[in-house]
This record gives sequence, C-alpha cells and structure tokens, in this order.
Amino acid sequence: MIAWRITKRRYSSREVVLSGSGAEEIGGRWNEAGLTLVYASENASLALLETLVQASQQRLPKSLVIVQITIPEALTVKAISIGDLPASWKAIGNARCVEIGSKWIRSRETPVLRVPSAVNPLETNLLLNPGHPATAKCRVGKPISLEFDARLLSFLRAI
Repeated sequence: MIAWRITKRRYSSREVVLSGSGAEEIGGRWNEAGLTLVYASENASLALLETLVQASQQRLPKSLVIVQITIPEALTVKAISIGDLPASWKAIGNARCVEIGSKWIRSRETPVLRVPSAVNPLETNLLLNPGHPATAKCRVGKPISLEFDARLLSFLRAI
C-alpha cells in the first residue's frame, strides 16, 4: 500500500516523516496534542489538496517535497467510515474525531488507520501510529520537489 505525505524538505528524512512529531506538537483532526501521529493520503493529489487547505490558513511554505511511504501489505489496517462518525465530523476541532484517533493511537491496535478526508470525503487518508512496532516496517522514498501550479496559488489568493 502506498501513502503520500507533503512536508518541508528539512523534515523529509525517514526518521522525521515516521516520527509524527509535528502532529504531537499541535494535535490535529485525529489526535490530541502530545500524541504522535503521521498524517498521509492514499494518493498524491489528495495530499496536495490537504496541504492547500492548510495553506489557506497560513502562507504556503517554500521548499515543499512529497514523499512516498510504502506500507507493507501484511500490516493490519483499521478503517473508519463516514457512517462511524458524527454528522459534524468535518468541523475543525471536532472532539469526537480527536477522541477516536487518540484512543486508537493509545491502543496500538493497528499500525494504520484509514479515515475519510474532510477535504474530499470520497477519498481517504492513512494515519500511521509511530508508537506501533510494525510502523518501523514502512519505507519512505526519496523526497520529490513539489511545484504548485500557479493557477492553484492564484485561486488561493483570491479567497
């Protein structure tokens, strides 16, 4: 299974990509601050959309790269579907999503959690638990420089 993650070049080493330290610092949709979690997407275009959503709230960082994370097929993946979530699950800071993800992280039940994307609920994100021993079996590819199409950036400036 392949997952994609966009990050600054300086954070693109295998150790940092799989550390979940960024999410640990500030928390996110699926984890409370203090818990490590790696956010990735099942395809590169969704990873791009997820990054652009964040960019609408802050300036788009320079020197972004995309890395491919290869997750061995033998690893167990738990899936959360939209039907498992409250109607307001896409709201930023939804306490139920944070609770679900944080409970999963602490349980170390599986190394991977598949969740719907709030940006495009027809696609899914893959969350990796750095605290699960099997996560160490994942491979991180070489960083690929990322250039955003100027039309996307113009659109962001227009909103």
